[in-house]
Amino acid sequence: MAARIVEHEWNSWLQELQLTHAGLLALHALRDGPLSQRELAAHCSVEEQTMSRIVAKLVRAGYVTKEPDPHDRRRRRIAMTARGKEIYRAANSGDPIARLVADAVDDPEHLWHMLRSIIERHRPGELTIPGNPGDPE
Repeated sequence: MAARIVEHEWNSWLQELQLTHAGLLALHALRDGPLSQRELAAHCSVEEQTMSRIVAKLVRAGYVTKEPDPHDRRRRRIAMTARGKEIYRAANSGDPIARLVADAVDDPEHLWHMLRSIIERHRPGELTIPGNPGDPE
C-alpha cells in the first residue's frame, strides 16, 4: 500500500512537469552531456525501441534535441535543452516523495539508507537515483 501511495504521488508530480518516470530517467542519464540513443537506452536499462518512444515524447515537450553525431552522420546524439535542464532541476528540487516520507517516517535518512542498500544488492553501481537525498544533482 505504501508503494502505491508513493507511486501515485510521484506520478502526479511528474505529470505536472509533463514528464514520465522513464522520461526523467532519460534526462538524468543526459545530465552530463549528449548520448546516442543506444547509449541512452543502456543507461536506462531499456530496449532501443522503447527509448525511441521516450525520446520522441521528450523532443515533443522540448526537453531534448536529436542532433547529428559529428563522428558518424548516420547516428543521432540526444542532448538536453535548456528547458530540459530546467525541468530536470525542478523534478529534483520539489520532490513530493521526500516530503511524503519526511512527514510519515521518524528517521527518513535511515529509510533512504535501507532502500539504497536494497538497490545496491540487486543492481550494483547504480546508486545515482534522481530525487534521493544526498545525490549530487
